[in-house]
Amino acid sequence: MSLFFLKMRNMPSATLPLFTDDMTIVNLKVGVQKRDGMVYYFNGFLPFYQRRENDRSSFKHVICQMLSNNLATRAQLSVAFQIPARSISRWLEEFKREGEGKFYVKKK
Repeated sequence: MSLFFLKMRNMPSATLPLFTDDMTIVNLKVGVQKRDGMVYYFNGFLPFYQRRENDRSSFKHVICQMLSNNLATRAQLSVAFQIPARSISRWLEEFKREGEGKFYVKKK
């Protein structure tokens, strides 16, 4: 093994979430920040999704993605975004049944 690897292996490592005061914290992994008409979703300190603030379809999509990828629970999302848990459950059922395209189809 190289000396560099040994030094790195023995160093303490911290993967702390770096959330700022202006972020909505969903849980220890996920934070959300609104800035300049955009909403940014962070996993720790890395952004993983962005959408326009008034884009409801993308909001439903990212909520379902977070649930599917076990980044958050329904209860955490319900509290953070002040949405009824039943609505989130309904979106997830539609997402699993019809796919992400369901949220982007215009209603007649």
